[in-house]
Amino acid sequence: MESQRSQQALAALHSFLNTPLDSVLSRHFDLAPDQAALALFHTVAANVPAYRAFLAEHGIDPSAIQTFEDFKTVPAITKQNYQSHYPLADLCRDGQLASCDFIAVSSGSTGQPTFWPRFISDELSIATQGKAIVVTDVGQHQMVTCRYAKFNETKSNITSGGLGTMGFALPAAIGAKFGAPKRTVVAIIGDGGFQMTIQELGTIMQSGIDVKIIILNNNFLGMVRQWQQLFHEKRYSFVDITSPDFVQVAKGYHIEGRKVSERDELQRALKEMLDHKGSYLLEVMVGKENNVFPMVPQGCSVAEIRLK
Repeated sequence: MESQRSQQALAALHSFLNTPLDSVLSRHFDLAPDQAALALFHTVAANVPAYRAFLAEHGIDPSAIQTFEDFKTVPAITKQNYQSHYPLADLCRDGQLASCDFIAVSSGSTGQPTFWPRFISDELSIATQGKAIVVTDVGQHQMVTCRYAKFNETKSNITSGGLGTMGFALPAAIGAKFGAPKRTVVAIIGDGGFQMTIQELGTIMQSGIDVKIIILNNNFLGMVRQWQQLFHEKRYSFVDITSPDFVQVAKGYHIEGRKVSERDELQRALKEMLDHKGSYLLEVMVGKENNVFPMVPQGCSVAEIRLK
């Protein structure tokens, strides 16, 4: 129970403080769960002003937390008692966090806060109560979605893993809807992958099937761009995309749609999509140079995994 409790504490700190765990893990990966949780607590308290303020509100001096028994006296961090006081988006915009990458997504070379793909995954999980069938294409969005989407029913995560090609999601989502007609089916696709099988909008129009489509548009072939940044000194080659107006293309197939680029529009847009009777396309503009981690470089072993 102690080990389980410490692991839950570790997860809670990571999930709600959004501390960049790459540096923490590199220093504490060899520690037992209880020790790791304590080490992470001190790392967060030292680097996140908002968390120190949270502790001060509860009369806690971080330096007094020396053992795991001490750590267990620290109030649990929840969305209610943390984000209500220190909204995540505000912390990111104000630059109070060293990074807002949730491990999986970092701001790339710009170093500027952007609309992170995980926001979409989190909000979709809340809006669907984790009951939707989520189909991913191939690329950065695939890694983020599979890592962070919440699933409360079986047979809900459809992905090609490492065996598929760009363009997988849209036809797969159509098949999923035919296989489970009473469930909500959401295809999450990148702007590059969507154009690989965009003609399947005709299948949706012809069949009248109800598939929700979310395009995460960063105007790049994101995964290829990330490799070129990390391993080829950012010598970008054929990864910058000029895309059509996806919403207007969808309307040409009698599919309603909407485009959002601001964080505060997302919840309403997702609700509109999910409440709409019939297929719907939601295009979400995300940061151009977000990077996705962890990843194993080509020709390397798992022991050489990259966290940043």
